[in-house]
Amino acid sequence: MEFVPPSDLYRELLKTLSSAREEVILVSPWVEGNLVFELISAIPQGVKVELVIRAGSVGDLKITPPKVLKVVKAKGGKVLLHPSLHAKFILIDRKTAFVGSANLTDKGLNLLNNGNREAVLKITEKKTIGELLDYYQTLKGESLEISPDLVGFLIDKTETGIFKALLFEELPEGSFLLVEGGIFSLLEKVENLNTNLLREKLFEKVPPLEFKEDYTLWGKAFLFALFQEGVNLSIGELKPLGVLDNGKLLSPKIPPRSGASVFKLNRERIKPLTGRTAYGKPMECPVLVGRWGDVDINLDLGEVYTRHVSVLGITGSGKSYFTQRVLARAANNPCGVSFVVLDPQGEYSEALKPLLGNEFGKVVTTEVFENTLLPLAVEDFSNLLEVLGFSHLLRGSTKEAKLLKDFLAREFLATARGKGKSLEQILEEAKREIPPLGSEIETLKGEISFLYGEGVLKNQPQEVERVLRIPKKGITIFDFSQILDTKTKLNLAGLILKNLFFKRKKGEKTVVVVEEAHNFAPERGFGDAEAGRGNLALLMLEKIAAEGRKLNLGLWIVAQRPAQVNKYILSQTNTHFLFKLLDKNDLQAVETYLSRSSEGLIKRLPLLGIGECIATGLGIPFEVGIEVI
Repeated sequence: MEFVPPSDLYRELLKTLSSAREEVILVSPWVEGNLVFELISAIPQGVKVELVIRAGSVGDLKITPPKVLKVVKAKGGKVLLHPSLHAKFILIDRKTAFVGSANLTDKGLNLLNNGNREAVLKITEKKTIGELLDYYQTLKGESLEISPDLVGFLIDKTETGIFKALLFEELPEGSFLLVEGGIFSLLEKVENLNTNLLREKLFEKVPPLEFKEDYTLWGKAFLFALFQEGVNLSIGELKPLGVLDNGKLLSPKIPPRSGASVFKLNRERIKPLTGRTAYGKPMECPVLVGRWGDVDINLDLGEVYTRHVSVLGITGSGKSYFTQRVLARAANNPCGVSFVVLDPQGEYSEALKPLLGNEFGKVVTTEVFENTLLPLAVEDFSNLLEVLGFSHLLRGSTKEAKLLKDFLAREFLATARGKGKSLEQILEEAKREIPPLGSEIETLKGEISFLYGEGVLKNQPQEVERVLRIPKKGITIFDFSQILDTKTKLNLAGLILKNLFFKRKKGEKTVVVVEEAHNFAPERGFGDAEAGRGNLALLMLEKIAAEGRKLNLGLWIVAQRPAQVNKYILSQTNTHFLFKLLDKNDLQAVETYLSRSSEGLIKRLPLLGIGECIATGLGIPFEVGIEVI
């Protein structure tokens, strides 16, 4: 141990710091002036640097300028704030220490005898160095690190379980944050705060931080330092996702306290979760759906065939492209999950060819329906007669009308069971059964042939047989693009779904992809398709939505107008891929079946770009904004 004369202090420190090899610890309540910047600059690159300063009042940080933080950060070092620091010492490589009364200021360093009268000892004794290191660890534990990842403080908790945070860094909504070991997602910025006003009246317009009493001024001082750097403050809402524990995201046992520090979360911390579902279990059958930055995001097919999926977004937002790419990746999945696609526009087969290449013919079966008419009930045929101007054949209480109704009811029931005849055969038999109607029925046949084509009178058996085939493994596409009659589309789709529901083999796992779902399952009052009990497709989709889980039969609903899709079916989907949505009714429709804690993401949907979506729900590890790849 030796005394360092004040006149030699700066030169001795400069020499020792310049020779540092591993670590430099600087502890000084106040730091300012060119001399200290020269000392810090002299520390060799690669040496670990930690600086502890005092932040017990606004006055403390008026002495220590923001430049100090920048100089230390330029060295890759850390700056820590302590609420009541008065100690002054420097530790170099855990071998040499300078302890005394001098702050790291121009006056404290006393160059040219113009400063304060200070007393400093240089210490090299191993035991004393060890004791000083222990004391430093105590100080460090009482300090707040001004980390590049520190972005704010918690200030409040709402009744819906959402936390509010005071943020002093611009963050994109959907960012992941770390609060006392818990992972949070930034839902939205609620409001920006006027920095100039806050400079004058620090906390008057900001909800008070609930620091321990002796830390309150410290928090104010920290904010003052931020103001000095021109940082804009905002209040954001944070949704708790869970606590990261051995690669699992678990429910937190203790909620974070108000005043807790909020940090940006390194994406490397998230990567272990990408192979797990929202409740932490390993994915049964992961399939890549997109990317968050450099992190691949997977969907568990096990949560699709048991719990259903919705993919929603405006035309051109990327929802169908997304679905097609997921199907291509999942076509050869090792879990035995097969897919049945209801394709009203006939786009899926051509879209999958380039994605699957040589595998297309092995894993994709395309069933293209010919244009046909397929009434399955007297009401269906009655509607057709009304369009053609023959509604009188089934109206009234005449003997002929009653006979025709009874005859058609039997025939259409047989058609629904896959044992029916062609429409031409049915009409020919009706002529023989009810001779007084013979000439009108013959005229009706001519009108049907003229308006719909001659084939629609003969092809019912082959089209029904196509519907009732058990779909093969891989992907089976039912192409409805050539069918003109809306009721026929619904009846064919209904028979497909009915066959899947009632004639499944034990152990089969199937996902039904319903493209442009409003065509098959409309909400009442939207589109040409009826929303009542006469819509067989809607009835079966509701049944699968409610009971498909126990049969390993899942739904994948794709829609550009959520407001026009049956609300009950949408409400049964548990994993959601939400693309750009603009219409107020569509946003409200989505909001009604998402959990209240997800309300903030609704405001993000109009801002999404093409090929961007927000993934949320049980089939993915955590709510995240992804880019389709």
